[in-house]
Amino acid sequence: MSYNSKIILCKGIKMDRDYKDVINYTEEQLINLCLEHKVVDASDFNFVRENRGQLNVPYSIDICLQANYMAFQNPDYSGKWFFAWVDEVHFVAPGTTKIMFTIDYWSTWFYKFNVGQCFVEREHVEQDRIGQHTLEENIETGEYYQMFPDLDDNIPSLNVLSYIMSTTSELTLTNNVITVVDPRSNWWNI
Repeated sequence: MSYNSKIILCKGIKMDRDYKDVINYTEEQLINLCLEHKVVDASDFNFVRENRGQLNVPYSIDICLQANYMAFQNPDYSGKWFFAWVDEVHFVAPGTTKIMFTIDYWSTWFYKFNVGQCFVEREHVEQDRIGQHTLEENIETGEYYQMFPDLDDNIPSLNVLSYIMSTTSELTLTNNVITVVDPRSNWWNI
């Protein structure tokens, strides 16, 4: 087996470990990002096993402690680049450091698969006029109630084209004045 596996240790790479806010980079874009933020790179390593999660490198611990992310490739295997977070760095000997890593599966494999049909929980739209993007969601909300049908004329700044959203559980009306009984409740003029 030849010593031609490549490794790039990088610093300042902000990839989300929880995969909540991910970046859809291609493999080439990720390699360029890693090279822009490299601490050190080399192309003379023995085969790097991605499933072991550890790697001994011929660099001082001071150099390795700077790294928070890494990329590696085994050209004799498939040429596939793997991306990983640097979890721990351990001193082994002068000039030798053990790096513990976790594969970043999103960055490593995302561009290799096709996203099929899926359920989108919520989206934001550019234009949000009232009613423009209203779709039936088939979620039972119970009966709608209009408690004060003639109240619109008594609430300041409301007119025929206004909408009111209320999160109240109980209101009182005395002399055309609304009093909120539940302190968590609010009126919003939309």
